[in-house]
Amino acid sequence: MKPCRLLWKTAHAAGLSGIVSTVLFCTACGKAESIPEPQPIPEISVLTSEPAVTEWQTAPVQMPAETAPMTAPAFPAEIAETLYTEPVLMDALYQGGEGEEQYAETPMPQFFTFRFFPEGVSARLAGGTYQRLSCDLTQLSPADIESHYCLQDCNFDGITDLFVPVHMMGADIQYAVFLWNDRDKAFSQHPFYLSNPRCSTETQNVVCLEQKDDVTAHITAYRCSNEQMAEQWQRTAHYDTLTLTYTHDEAAEDTSFSDRNAMEQAFLSYYYDGKE
Repeated sequence: MKPCRLLWKTAHAAGLSGIVSTVLFCTACGKAESIPEPQPIPEISVLTSEPAVTEWQTAPVQMPAETAPMTAPAFPAEIAETLYTEPVLMDALYQGGEGEEQYAETPMPQFFTFRFFPEGVSARLAGGTYQRLSCDLTQLSPADIESHYCLQDCNFDGITDLFVPVHMMGADIQYAVFLWNDRDKAFSQHPFYLSNPRCSTETQNVVCLEQKDDVTAHITAYRCSNEQMAEQWQRTAHYDTLTLTYTHDEAAEDTSFSDRNAMEQAFLSYYYDGKE
């Protein structure tokens, strides 16, 4: 008997390019026997578990998560009597919220909506948080914050800034003011604090009204320069002596009144028109 010589032949499976079958051919008996075609190694899918997306990660555009330490103003001492006999009202409040999906990639104050938490504010674009701002909001209820926050142009650069109420006492509302930096497309992380601020476009000043104690109130005009508030002038009402004191460039001038209402009317006029 002739020895059996084995030859290995390969052939492409019909219609399946790249799949190889192997044939065992016996030269002695002329028979061919197919060896079972090797099965391809199945592709292994690696499943990864993505971390849960938090509120701070949902914005199409987002500022870095780092924030400044939470800041708190020096809240004024409690007072026994509110001196102002007429309500102190800011201009009609503009609160932004114009942003929808088409503005998801356009960070500007008017397109944000805002959410408030005890530790600060989140500025949101198209449903996602763009930036977090830290400040102490534990002194007020959510309803008070929602009804009094606003956007005003504090430094008169043509773009509004964010005013967030942090404390209320008598007729006074104290605000944390976050300036908008258009170069960085973000609010400043370091607010300054103003009481009853009114932004006067005519005078380019921010005029503030605050009761210091049971007999004294101040109207102070500030001008924003290099993200700092520089005092321009001040009017002080002394309800015990019925005297108005005008302070400017370290000089002081007193005006006396015989009637409390007359003094108060003169005093508040400087607040509402913003002029010296």
